[in-house]
Amino acid sequence: MGLLSTKEQQGDSNRRVGQRQGTTEGVQQTWDAKRPPENESGLQIQSSDVDAGSSTVKGDQQQTSQIQAPASPEAAEQIGPKENETDRTKGPREPQHLEEDRKEEEQSQQQRSSEEEAQLQTKKEATSNIQEESAVLTGENKQTKTANAGQSEKPCEEGRHEAGIEEIKNSKDNSGMDVDQQSGPDNEDNKSGSPPSAEVPMKQNWGDKSRAEAELHLGTQAHLAHFWDELNEAERNYLIAQFDSIDLCNAKRAFEMSASPKTEDDGREDGVYRDLERIQGFDDDHYAVPKNMNEELLSAYWHKGLEAIADGKVGVIVLAGGQATRLGASLPKGTLSLNLEGFSHPDSLLAIQAARIARLQRLASTAFPDSKPMIQWLVMTSKATEKDTVEHLKKIVPECDLDENQLTIFSQNDFPCFNMDGNLILSTKSSIATSPDGNGGLYAALAPYLGRLRARGVQYLHVYCVDNILCRVADPHFLGFCIDKGADCAAKAVEKVEPHEAVGVICLESGKARVVEYSEISKELAEKRDESGRLMLRAGNIANHFFTIDFLDHVCKVENRLCFHRAIKKIPFVGDNGEMVKPEQPNGVKLEQFVFDVFQYSNNFYVWEVRREEEFSPLKNAEIVGKECMSTCRRDLSRENRRWLECVGAIIEGDGLVFIHPSVSYAGEGLGDYSGVHISTPIVLQ
Repeated sequence: MGLLSTKEQQGDSNRRVGQRQGTTEGVQQTWDAKRPPENESGLQIQSSDVDAGSSTVKGDQQQTSQIQAPASPEAAEQIGPKENETDRTKGPREPQHLEEDRKEEEQSQQQRSSEEEAQLQTKKEATSNIQEESAVLTGENKQTKTANAGQSEKPCEEGRHEAGIEEIKNSKDNSGMDVDQQSGPDNEDNKSGSPPSAEVPMKQNWGDKSRAEAELHLGTQAHLAHFWDELNEAERNYLIAQFDSIDLCNAKRAFEMSASPKTEDDGREDGVYRDLERIQGFDDDHYAVPKNMNEELLSAYWHKGLEAIADGKVGVIVLAGGQATRLGASLPKGTLSLNLEGFSHPDSLLAIQAARIARLQRLASTAFPDSKPMIQWLVMTSKATEKDTVEHLKKIVPECDLDENQLTIFSQNDFPCFNMDGNLILSTKSSIATSPDGNGGLYAALAPYLGRLRARGVQYLHVYCVDNILCRVADPHFLGFCIDKGADCAAKAVEKVEPHEAVGVICLESGKARVVEYSEISKELAEKRDESGRLMLRAGNIANHFFTIDFLDHVCKVENRLCFHRAIKKIPFVGDNGEMVKPEQPNGVKLEQFVFDVFQYSNNFYVWEVRREEEFSPLKNAEIVGKECMSTCRRDLSRENRRWLECVGAIIEGDGLVFIHPSVSYAGEGLGDYSGVHISTPIVLQ
């Protein structure tokens, strides 16, 4: 199976804040030229290229590769005539002409000698010019760079370029999957600071450079060379390559702007919205509550959603790049066993979601017998979660009876971490601390795949977070409603009952949809109620969204790149003594983008309010916290499955756990045979 290079899978997704822009001879590369090629032969798995890795080469190397050599020795011979080649079209010369020939030959040799001397002189002059230019680059330009370091450490327009596909392909396994694994010291939980095993292509070898030279190159980030004298050649090369991969001027601009998000027309006072006219809830026409709808309307929405699935128009995207630091687990939360007692199938969050997708496809096939439904499933990972997620999906995809061709795994970008002064942080002696760029990094990472999705007929996409055990993936009710209303963007929400609950709310700001954090709302706004007595700002955000592919095309464009938000975090770092420090208090800044920040671009936005107990139970915390943890997820899934059986008239005996595998029922359908049946608990229907 062909292997996609890292840069091919990202394309222009890297043309963003914090990463350099790729150019070749001043010509900007386009998304269309960089989109991944179609590959229908199996599981498609690609990864990000946020750290300097083995799949990148520098600009001058890329340009050199574009000079085309003759295809063969025979072709080379045809480039020009050989100097000593005999003209076979002429016969022997007569004796009386031999003297004339000799004189002509002498003149010809003199002429050729003059030409060769001129060419040699030209080459010498060119070599001299190159050496002079090199001296300028390594001397005068470095001085200029240092003088201007306070403004910009490196020009934003310098670029990184991709290595050849075959070069990367040779370094991968032959598992039959399109895999391009991460490179970088964090890929294998590397705590030693050693660089990756793959050699990082470099413009120059920094192994024999002095610390002073490294500090000069690093400019205002010269502190990154603190351990330079302790690093070996590979570690030095890796550190400089990673530094050069960061568009520092734009990254620092993002850091500064994230500290001062307020603008003249922001509408906030001290970071809080107080204007009752500026912030509004949605009217009834754009705020749907399924529990208040009749069965006929709900059935129509369900049928319309299943029809879109049957026609191959639906894709789902799971956001699985979070590092799960609060959970305290060593594996990504989507891959963890939930310990559902009695399950004979994999019981991870991803496995349950895969089984729900498979169940929906069977339901759509039954409703539309001539169809062959295939829901495209895209899994967005990060450097921290990619490897384990890939290995887990290799196991569950065939077990859930999904087709490998419907799965694509891609990785979001990383962004450099900063200390409170806005400087980069050393995570090891030879690497810079980075973190995923937030769930809003979806749009930059997704951009290269939109063409492929269109080619496969996808028109609608459901985006959700991996941690919600009750998530109804590609919910036909939600899809059918959005399609019927012509929504370009929509969101599921749960009703916020307590005014000061710590949850963001979906609302209108100056007529545009957006999510406002609970900390940004004044007490008066939070407690305001409508005529029915419900909170005006009641649409609690659960990161569960609908997008049309046309809408995604728009928001994935460069001009619609999202702003960054600050997250003050405890970021491990290497102290001056070389020891690893895990701070007890927040010491740095991670910059993140939010997936919901694109709502403002919607021209027809809707909210679909669902029951919290039926559709929202996230896994976020360690068990000791006692809420939104593993045990509460099991409890909430059991309660929902019990409710399904009770709705069809089953008689549940005992207080034990009740689990229904998604292959048996997606949302309570297909359980009619249990009407009037006594069921003892605990029980698993699978």
